[in-house]
Amino acid sequence: MNYGIVPKDSSQLVSKIPRKDFKINLVKHLLSSFKTDSITDFLLTLQPQHQEYIKLQKHFSTYLKTASLSKETVAVSHFRKDSIDAFIQSTKALILHNYLNQSSSDSDYVLALEKFQIEHGLKPDGLIGNNTAKALSKSPYSNYKKAITSLEKWRWRNYWNEDYIFVNIPSYEMKVYQKNKLKKSLNVVTGKPDTHTPELNDEMEYMIVYPFWNLPYSISSKELLPKIQKDSTYLERNGYRVFTSKYKSINSNDINWNSITETNFNYKIRQNGGGGNSLGIIKFIFPNRSSIYFHDTPSKRYFKNEIRAYSHGCVRVQHPLKLAEIILEFDKNNYNIDSVNTYVKNKAQKRITLNTKLPVYIQYFTCGTDSNANLVFYKDIYNWNQKLEVLMGLEDSSYLDNVPLLVNK
Repeated sequence: MNYGIVPKDSSQLVSKIPRKDFKINLVKHLLSSFKTDSITDFLLTLQPQHQEYIKLQKHFSTYLKTASLSKETVAVSHFRKDSIDAFIQSTKALILHNYLNQSSSDSDYVLALEKFQIEHGLKPDGLIGNNTAKALSKSPYSNYKKAITSLEKWRWRNYWNEDYIFVNIPSYEMKVYQKNKLKKSLNVVTGKPDTHTPELNDEMEYMIVYPFWNLPYSISSKELLPKIQKDSTYLERNGYRVFTSKYKSINSNDINWNSITETNFNYKIRQNGGGGNSLGIIKFIFPNRSSIYFHDTPSKRYFKNEIRAYSHGCVRVQHPLKLAEIILEFDKNNYNIDSVNTYVKNKAQKRITLNTKLPVYIQYFTCGTDSNANLVFYKDIYNWNQKLEVLMGLEDSSYLDNVPLLVNK
């Protein structure tokens, strides 16, 4: 309950974040609690005190009172493929997941479907779109596994500071906490499955207003080069500058780009600051080996999507200036949001260093809670849960018989 089921060495196969140490003298505390007839209370106090864990456990306990844990599935198709079949199969799936029963009327269907969508991190539009169809096609037991694995991973974590930024990759959401109270929730875009956003714990040190974008070699040599070869005006039109490997500026028109390949690409490319810059008008830096940071983006349309995994790994923030305002105000910084807007208006780059480093936690939990006390199950976009499910023995048919579902708090 304190440390999790999976051994420390095995947990490193699932998460690279350092796991907390187990420092509790169980013999001493168990004897003490036995003498005071408080063994159950003692066991419960061993649990993590993360508020996210506490909320997840509480709502999971309520969920288990009515939830189905069936491993059965119903294949549901997109409504555009066959609307009648989608309705029939989705009704069966909603019954299987205990959102409807056999005596439910057609008028109950839309409400049940919308509730299902809300509790799976999807738009509650009452339509059987692609993501809704895939979620309905999963078994109820798959949801149970998401909750169990999320509780397990929370038990691996050290206690967090009371002021921090928490990004949960599968929910595409950033939460800003101050004094352990939620200050703001913001939608984010995270890395694609093939360029995923890694889990990490770090500290934000500064932000850069009107930033340049120094393209990683992998992007400039693989993605940008074909565009340059196809359109000689591409670099100039998009505000790119070309440098030698020693950062000496050169005229891109002097380069025979058709002779350049991914293997002999020996240039560094930088995109000037501005609204069209891929980093937008501000970025937030917490130095780390993976070169991950938060930033604005000109590609606002992605924030409207249910599944928001489109970046090369960095985290795009829907309302970055709001994030900057909250951070600078809480930091009691000499600069404020008006300062930021002035630098943007003047097209001037500015580094703003925080007085106090702000902890940043980027994590991967496929189950969480929302503000309406709903348990929410998210798509395992990177398929990272599979290893953990195996390590926890969740595919064993006897699992439910041998392991208590939950100790109620």
